[in-house]
Amino acid sequence: MKIKKDKDNDKFIGSYHPYPKEEPTWSVEEKINYLRQHINKEKLESEIKKGRLKKLFLDFIYKKGNKD
Repeated sequence: MKIKKDKDNDKFIGSYHPYPKEEPTWSVEEKINYLRQHINKEKLESEIKKGRLKKLFLDFIYKKGNKD
């Protein structure tokens, strides 16, 4: 992870923020729930993308086989 300096606060902040910076009062449970939802959303998008690629690949093979 790259570290960049925040010019406003003169604090070092990582470039990836899993939860919003403007909510410093979150409890540990709230952070965990937010991260869990964020990860589940990314997994779902990844699975949808994989499904689309698989469908395109199978369609391509099927069409290629029917040309002969």
